[in-house]
Amino acid sequence: MTAFEKRIPSLNNVVAVDGRGKHANHAKIPDIIKFEIREHIQSIPTMDSHYCRSNTNKLYIDGSKTLTDLHKDYVKLCQTEHKTYGNYVFNNEFNIAFYSPKKDRCDTCEAFMNATGDEKQRLRVEYDTHLIEKDLSRAEKEQDKLKGSSVVVAVYDLQATMPCPRGDVSNFYYISKLNVLNFTITDLKTRDVYCNVWHEGHGNRGVNEIASCVWNYLNQIDTKAERSIDVIFYSDNCCGQQKNRYMISMYILAICKFRNISSITHKFLIKGHTQNEGDNCHSLVERKIKKSLRSSAIYSPAQYFTLIRTAKSNGKPFAVNELTYDSFYDFKEVSPKIGKNFSKNIQNETVKMNDIRQIKVSGSTRSTQHDLMTLNLPAAYSERIKISSKKKQGLMKLVEKNIIPKYYEDFYQNL
Repeated sequence: MTAFEKRIPSLNNVVAVDGRGKHANHAKIPDIIKFEIREHIQSIPTMDSHYCRSNTNKLYIDGSKTLTDLHKDYVKLCQTEHKTYGNYVFNNEFNIAFYSPKKDRCDTCEAFMNATGDEKQRLRVEYDTHLIEKDLSRAEKEQDKLKGSSVVVAVYDLQATMPCPRGDVSNFYYISKLNVLNFTITDLKTRDVYCNVWHEGHGNRGVNEIASCVWNYLNQIDTKAERSIDVIFYSDNCCGQQKNRYMISMYILAICKFRNISSITHKFLIKGHTQNEGDNCHSLVERKIKKSLRSSAIYSPAQYFTLIRTAKSNGKPFAVNELTYDSFYDFKEVSPKIGKNFSKNIQNETVKMNDIRQIKVSGSTRSTQHDLMTLNLPAAYSERIKISSKKKQGLMKLVEKNIIPKYYEDFYQNL
């Protein structure tokens, strides 16, 4: 029918509205195809966001593929198995997004920027105070860096998880991969970087692992010190990893054990503005990894460790400390022996860990903690950690198909 024929005389010859698609007789996707679509989506391994694990229920999947790529994989799978395929429904039923590492976004700043009218005025005082605290925190860090040689200033952080295997191989995408971790400590004066690396078969990414790495660093600088030193740490505000009673217990024990350390101060960067000098190391490592992936996939944690060692092209290379399950101490177990009151101040007022901006443990602690001098640290693990059976099955299937070279079979078999 032409536009002329679609005129409606009773409405002054106005052309009728296009009626294409406006009917109830649409083709419906059979339930079995819908089930198989959902099953395919659910087979994609999910991951946590590095920055907002505790603030969202949304699941993330590796951002190396697009929705179009996933649909192509689904169609290819159906064609291989001689199955009928349908439209690939993704966002309507699943609270899943594609994950790609990005800068930490500040909740306070975002809330203020998105507010309008009266709500913006209501948030103004909180926002202004937040910006002042951010500037003061950064200024204080710069001042600490200018302090004399008797003060060690360092920042530490855990790099975003590195999946293994990794590469532009479609089969890698649909299995749960081994997590490889890199916890870095950066000396803000010398710019020396210490990378503590391990995979999930040897340790998790919890407080025992973080505390053990910091403990070893303190032991190292205590051994090298020719005189009394003060140590100042900076980090983000993650309560689960470093802002908790177990880390405080570790600092107290370190002061008692390491005689050349006069004090340990831990200053927490303002939430949402935790960018620091340690990010440069993580950026160089990720750049080196991406460059390596242009020529070959990464099949083992050892390959990551080599890339970290060679990530810095100028100056002193990153020091890499490869950790195994017997490298970690159980600070959760010794914490009750060190102290039980971590929630009350000297006025017996309740102190919330989230509200703490700075922690300091001084050498005077030694005079009241004589028993700690002989306290031995228990091991966090007595053997290697078993990965989930589902993850191991997926990895071994890749080995069996030679998608992961047979050279690495013993490594994956022993996980």
